[in-house]
Amino acid sequence: MRYKHSFPITGITWHQYTELVENNYSILRGMLNNLLDLSNYGNSVQGLAFLYIIQQPERDFHKEKIRFNREQKELYGQFLLDVSLILDTSEDERLSIMAEMYWRCLSRFERLEIEDFDLSTFQHDVKEMFETAGLIAIPEASSGV
Repeated sequence: MRYKHSFPITGITWHQYTELVENNYSILRGMLNNLLDLSNYGNSVQGLAFLYIIQQPERDFHKEKIRFNREQKELYGQFLLDVSLILDTSEDERLSIMAEMYWRCLSRFERLEIEDFDLSTFQHDVKEMFETAGLIAIPEASSGV
């Protein structure tokens, strides 16, 4: 694994929006690294890097993508966060939006079909952690990204 922590979180952010979200990267990264251990979900994944893409609506320089590096045992995902969701919101609201997006985007890794990694349980534990912290409130019947 090449990352210092199991859950690196950062972003590709249009300069006008950086200060709206940069503190939230640290908060989410800290929660995940302090409260979850990837080894509890299998031996195939030792790192899960998550990159938020926040760009001007008319720009599409960066695309969403996911990948799994079996040799490094790293999952990587970069996902678009609609800038209209974070404008004119409080710091707490932005953190909740980003936490919910993180949780919902985990389901996209299912198509990689990683052996010896219990993505479903991991996703459940992330949801539970964020709910306990008061960051998200998702009804049990809710699904999809």
